[in-house]
Amino acid sequence: MAFNLELINDDNTLAHWLVVDAIRVPDVAQQAYKYEPFPELFRLFSNTKFEHLIDISPVVFQFTGTQGITTQLKSDFAFRSSSVIFSFAEQTPINTLKQHLHDLTSILVEGHLVFFRYYSSVFWEKVAFSLNPQDVDNILGPFEMLSWVDSQQQCQTLTRTEMLNEPTHAAPFIITSPIFIEQV
Repeated sequence: MAFNLELINDDNTLAHWLVVDAIRVPDVAQQAYKYEPFPELFRLFSNTKFEHLIDISPVVFQFTGTQGITTQLKSDFAFRSSSVIFSFAEQTPINTLKQHLHDLTSILVEGHLVFFRYYSSVFWEKVAFSLNPQDVDNILGPFEMLSWVDSQQQCQTLTRTEMLNEPTHAAPFIITSPIFIEQV
């Protein structure tokens, strides 16, 4: 399934959350409240083992495809390179989605617990299409897809080809794709 920023308002089948690095985009909360009608913003590190970093926590908010945010995603380098969009079926419980995003912040790679900065589009541009299906499944969890705007200002999307296993909560997630192992 392709993701088109311009058509997001026309797609009633999925809801979308934008995850943005607030260090790189310090005014992201103001932007969310300025452009989104009901952003329902929360800080990614709230109620996690990273709570002590709440002041520099990435923010997550409902993204409806408003022109202001879409323009930022395409034209502002810091915004584009420091954010991703998670899309999900509207009936998915919010707590399930939040917990999954929290759980993704720490993953196991080669037996090492590592901080996973999954909200960087630069990262996804390098590794997304080198992931094995199990890792895609683990990363997406209850989400349908993960999208980002690449360095060419084109929207890219990571989706699973099929659900490999019944979804189970198994954090920290074990990631085994060779591209991740090279990074550790």
